[in-house]
Amino acid sequence: LSLGSAFATPAYEAWLQDGRSADSFIGGTFDVDETSIASIKAGTLRFTIDQQAYMQGYMGVMALAIYHMSGEKLAEHAITSGPILRQAAKPKGDACLGTKWSSYAEGTT
Repeated sequence: LSLGSAFATPAYEAWLQDGRSADSFIGGTFDVDETSIASIKAGTLRFTIDQQAYMQGYMGVMALAIYHMSGEKLAEHAITSGPILRQAAKPKGDACLGTKWSSYAEGTT
């Protein structure tokens, strides 16, 4: 698991240079960008976690500002702003990953 796609590709390449098979590499990363989606489609990464950092920070500050100005609460329930697991295909036999929390890279099965 790497902290961004800039670190995931070198980790995959080092894995192969060490003589290990590509199929045995179970790599993932945080954040979604073109490189991580392309790596998922190519099969070099299994998943990426889309954290929605801006939304998580924005919603918290907005809720506090509204409460401070008006005394009203924005929501009594959880605001679903992430994270989202992005992967190539829906895992078989894994009931924990519902479509609410995961999505699949376009053009993959």
